[in-house]
Amino acid sequence: MGGYEVHHVYHFVTRAGRSVGYFISDLIFVKSLPIIVFEWGVAPDGGVRPKWSVTLNPNHLHALVPPWPKADYTYDVAKPDPRPLS
Repeated sequence: MGGYEVHHVYHFVTRAGRSVGYFISDLIFVKSLPIIVFEWGVAPDGGVRPKWSVTLNPNHLHALVPPWPKADYTYDVAKPDPRPLS
């Protein structure tokens, strides 16, 4: 998407301080930093870019070897969903 190499990560999500559950999300790397993309958006040039994302601590990101059918990594710390509540 948008020139990013997209992987997938299995991780726990919180929202507004409450546990939501485990999800598989898109994962990109920017300057070697792992970033979960919760939602993609359209850039001013018409390309695709992360709209809602969270940077991860690489120490808590683990490659799944062999990869799962739908995930390449797992993240062992809960991350809040940054999107506003509807």
